[in-house]
Amino acid sequence: MLRVLREHNGLKKCEIFSRINIEIKEIEKVLRFLEDEAVIFNEGNQFFATPKDYVYNENTYNELKQIKRNELKQMQELLNTKECYSKFIVNCLDDDTAEECGKCSNCLGETIFDNNIDLADMEDAQRYVNGLIIRFSPRKQWPNKKYSGKTAIEFINQEGVALSKYGEVGYGELVKRDKYENQQFCDELLGKSVEVLKNIIKVNNITALTFVPSIRSNIVKNFAERLAKRLKLEFIETLWKKDAVQQKFMQNSAYQCDNAFNSFYIIDGVNIPKNILLIDDIVDSKWTLTVCGYKLMDNGAEMVFPFALADSSRSEK
Repeated sequence: MLRVLREHNGLKKCEIFSRINIEIKEIEKVLRFLEDEAVIFNEGNQFFATPKDYVYNENTYNELKQIKRNELKQMQELLNTKECYSKFIVNCLDDDTAEECGKCSNCLGETIFDNNIDLADMEDAQRYVNGLIIRFSPRKQWPNKKYSGKTAIEFINQEGVALSKYGEVGYGELVKRDKYENQQFCDELLGKSVEVLKNIIKVNNITALTFVPSIRSNIVKNFAERLAKRLKLEFIETLWKKDAVQQKFMQNSAYQCDNAFNSFYIIDGVNIPKNILLIDDIVDSKWTLTVCGYKLMDNGAEMVFPFALADSSRSEK
């Protein structure tokens, strides 16, 4: 961070993102830390390096880490304590005068809430989880102006749909299992995808289906072919991908967008339908779908509808 800032006479936060392949939240954490250390300063939305050298204060940092470790240990002990919960927490706050509350489960010697789960409730919960559909808004701004001379994205995807949250109970578990163990997405995921998509296709007059290609596996292509057949849509290969670093190693929007933009290309001579469904297995930063949709629309498509089997996104990156 200091090297980058010292090489430039002031950088905005978005300009720092495009120069350092680290998650945005981590970059922001480092910026705050360096400001506290008076090694950089912020003026007019730009960050500048000061003449002060950064010195690693090992003793202070180790003391802070130990405080955090002690707090974590207290939280773990709270889960297993047999004494009054209220008294335990107050003691953690350096007050040893607290008395037992007489109301918590430890004081009463019995559970306050029933731990037994009714089978009917479990079935209701499973139906609820399997009925969840995750919608994700399209990206509308490039991280910088390098792609079209402006930050506004000219060709924007329609609202996307994901079948599940990656790895979570239900379909999210199936996606994770099939992707890494079976190398083929199961018929249950196929059937649920058909159920979710058939009305979207009808309402939006979608006539064809394409997919995000991979050079490491045909699992998405094979699923897309089966899905197109079940939905009675034209299956068309529109995109190709050159060898590149996997997207999961790109840590912030600037790097994710740049990696995708320089990896995916339209196949020469392909005739792209007007309304097209774009399939991928997992959506995270949305940059892969954004870039692929942009290139499809830049080459003839009018509307692109993204669909993914699972959403693995966290907070904004």
